[in-house]
Amino acid sequence: SYPYNICYLSPSNAACDQRLTLLADQEIFPYLDNKMEAAGYKSWYYSRGNSSSWTIGGSDPRIGRNYGGFINSMAILFEVPGGYPIKTDVLAGLTALRAILQYSARNADNLIGHVEQAREETIKIGQIPEGNVPVGQIYIAEDYTVSYEIFVNNQIVQITGAQIIKKPLITKSRSRPFAYILEPDAREAVEMLDRHNIEIEVLLENSDVNIEGYLLTGINRGSLYDHPNAAKQVFVEDSTLKMLKNIPAGSFIIKTGQVMGRVAAHLLEPESSDNIITWNTMDDLLPLPTDPLPLVPIYKFMTPIELNTTDYVTSVEANNRIFTPGYIILNQNYPNPFNNETHISFKLTKPENITIKIYSLTGREIKELINRNYPAGEFFIMWNGRDNQDIACSSGIYYYRLSAGIIVQTKRLLLIR
Repeated sequence: SYPYNICYLSPSNAACDQRLTLLADQEIFPYLDNKMEAAGYKSWYYSRGNSSSWTIGGSDPRIGRNYGGFINSMAILFEVPGGYPIKTDVLAGLTALRAILQYSARNADNLIGHVEQAREETIKIGQIPEGNVPVGQIYIAEDYTVSYEIFVNNQIVQITGAQIIKKPLITKSRSRPFAYILEPDAREAVEMLDRHNIEIEVLLENSDVNIEGYLLTGINRGSLYDHPNAAKQVFVEDSTLKMLKNIPAGSFIIKTGQVMGRVAAHLLEPESSDNIITWNTMDDLLPLPTDPLPLVPIYKFMTPIELNTTDYVTSVEANNRIFTPGYIILNQNYPNPFNNETHISFKLTKPENITIKIYSLTGREIKELINRNYPAGEFFIMWNGRDNQDIACSSGIYYYRLSAGIIVQTKRLLLIR
């Protein structure tokens, strides 16, 4: 990338909200280029070019800037290509960092607005659900040409009218589900999801669910990262198997309608890169391809349904309490949808301090309904659709969350004005 002092890149995976990438390309990077040029430095996209085209860096989700896009944030890579004195590199990097901070301070509302829009869109497309989850992509040329410099035969050459290979093209995708299901034994995979702050629910009772599953046709194994025989690539049939399946209590439900929904979907699609299989969390659960073809133990259900679940928590004490039948039962509010008021009921089999709060889709607390001790029994509370400042809330989907020590249960409600 010499003769540039700084090379940059924003999220470039097709699964990220592309409006974040456009904001970087159309506003942030031009602002950065101007500041760098004014200070006597050169800046351009990461990573390399020749006389006909410039190609950007990789699309893997594990790359920091791409992961930033998956979690609906603005993430930018800076690379110092080298070839200049260390002092020059440091000063160029400092100039670039200051430029990003200046842009962010001067355009805070626009930047935050894009991030919040990406988060809200992620929740929306999972709750409906709609669209597809990309599991394969390549880069193709953008619809415009660019000019840049390259270093050839010990001299700097100006290239004009060249292609920039930067536009993500989805080569394969799968229908986005309402939720994924992992079996009770998939503890290692669930712990990995939990480390990514993905919301996970635990099924409290055996339930018949219409699922879709992938039929396993092959596994490409080899050395990957710190694993000598990792499942580097999983092959499945193009069509999914649709069936009514009894899902046992203790199974894990991962909904895609959450802020971390893009990360969850990518990790749980077996054909994607950087999924829970690739990262070796399913080694003891993944079947061998046989005849008839076995199901990959990651199931999907495509339409919204209400199941009796509780939030996943990691401690041994919490897990012991979760699977105690009927310890705490949080019921669906009624009526739902509602206009003026709705009632929420819950049942306790022993005394407990109970807190119930209302949250927005983005996780902002709207209203604390109760926070006090209750004896064993069944109880009803009411929400009138107003926040902690007694301001009427707008129409939309909200969450109500019951907390009792380390036990947390969450359900959705719909307010229609």
